[in-house]
Amino acid sequence: MKKYTFFLSPLTAVHIGTGEVISPIEYAIGRINQKDVLFTFYPEKLVSLFNNEELNVFNNLAEKNDIVGLRSFLSEKSKSKDYIQKCINYIAWISEEFKKKYEETKNDKNNALEIATTYKGNNKIIIPGSSIKGAIRTSILNCLSQQEQYADYRVTEQDKRDDRRFQQMLLDYYDAKNDPFRAISLSDVFFEPKENLIVSPMMLSHFNTNENPVGINIYIEALKGVLFNPDISGRGEIMIKDEMLDKKIILNENKTFILKRKKFHNIDDLSKCINDFYNNMFTDEYNKVQEGKMSDSIKAIYDQIADYIDTEMKNKNEILIRIGRWSHIEAVTVEKYRKPFNRKGYGKTRTLIQYNKALYPMGWCAMKINI
Repeated sequence: MKKYTFFLSPLTAVHIGTGEVISPIEYAIGRINQKDVLFTFYPEKLVSLFNNEELNVFNNLAEKNDIVGLRSFLSEKSKSKDYIQKCINYIAWISEEFKKKYEETKNDKNNALEIATTYKGNNKIIIPGSSIKGAIRTSILNCLSQQEQYADYRVTEQDKRDDRRFQQMLLDYYDAKNDPFRAISLSDVFFEPKENLIVSPMMLSHFNTNENPVGINIYIEALKGVLFNPDISGRGEIMIKDEMLDKKIILNENKTFILKRKKFHNIDDLSKCINDFYNNMFTDEYNKVQEGKMSDSIKAIYDQIADYIDTEMKNKNEILIRIGRWSHIEAVTVEKYRKPFNRKGYGKTRTLIQYNKALYPMGWCAMKINI
């Protein structure tokens, strides 16, 4: 087995969806070192610590179904010196925009200011190796689809609709156990949550309309990017199982298939395919933003990202990759067979995170593979 160390630095925020949310009854807003933060706590644990007087207040509020009163009571108690260390789950830093929304709605009983959580474990923020591998796989599929030796594939309309069949054709495998990517595995990448975990709203911006941006009532946790915090970086490993590279599988009497073709696993080729695919994707997105009707502030953010890619990343020999939710259709599809942008609205908008008076695209990361 060959192992390669890599370093991953988010440029913009990254959100790896968990399907879970935290509700307003599970968090409180406070301050640490003059910064606004969100405390998440365990309501059940907090209530179990109450004395008789506090328990009576809690029960009375619950009996009256006083949702606002319960939120306020639990919030204040969770931050008190008697309980904060015993009931706190974790802390996240919040944007100006989230704090404003919270203050506007905290006394509204219909407030459903839920926060979609990002992937975490063992007190760390995690970008799973499976998410990185998925992004790499898309770039390799795209790379293969452009090569002349694959021009003999006749991709029918049915093939385009059947993603599994399409991938099997490009990677030349019969079933899942023969998938060439079985020889590649990536470790998870861990990040310290302190000041790197942020909570902020998402906004929708259209390329070619003046109604920008539009609030969509989605609030998320996300991992900060380099544009928010220059020192953020995580370490991982790419593992390639050499013993699987030359295993042969007979698909039929006329065709012998080498299960793990070296061209799929050469680390230089992998790096080039990844970087080419995502650089082209960013260039296309950048051009749409600059030529469209998005605000000057959004265009300025894209300029900032482009400058970082062209200077900092090139100087460090890093490659560009896009990971996580709101990476948009271009990050998970193959260029040659992608559905047209004018069909069903694909590709007409960007979902951006609003963070302290600026709007940023999601998921762009710099990756450095030590060869």
